[in-house]
Amino acid sequence: MSTRGVLGYRKDGIDFLHYNSHDSYPAGLGRRVLEMVQNEEINPITPSIEDDATEFIGDSVMCQYAYVINLDDQTMEYYVGVNADKNAPGRYVSRGSWTDPIENREYFGVKLVKIIPFDTIRSTPEADRLQLFNE
Repeated sequence: MSTRGVLGYRKDGIDFLHYNSHDSYPAGLGRRVLEMVQNEEINPITPSIEDDATEFIGDSVMCQYAYVINLDDQTMEYYVGVNADKNAPGRYVSRGSWTDPIENREYFGVKLVKIIPFDTIRSTPEADRLQLFNE
C-alpha cells in the first residue's frame, strides 16, 4: 500500500509543495530529506501541475506525512496526517477539512509535529538521524 506525502520547500515566505506517491514515512522519504539537508543538496523548484501538492497537504486523511525544508529559517518541518484537531499547530491545518460520513468525524490539514534545525540534522550521526522524528 502506498504511503502518500509531500516534500516541500519554503523560500521567501512561499511554499513549493511536491506530491510523493509512495514511501513517504520517516524511514523512506523522511530519511531522504534528512540526507538532502546533511549533504546540502537543496534546490527548490516549482512543482509541475501534476505534482503540485498545495491542496493535497490540506487533506490529512490522504496526506500521511509532509516534510518542508524551510530555507527562510534553516529548519526542516515534520508534519503528520489524520489530524482531527482544528487547533493543531502548523500553517497547513486550515488548508482543508473533510468529514468522514461513517464516523461523522472532521479532519483538517496535516499537523506540525516537529521543527528540526539544519545544524541539528548535520551534527547528528547518520545512525541516529531517524530518531530526530521522535516527538
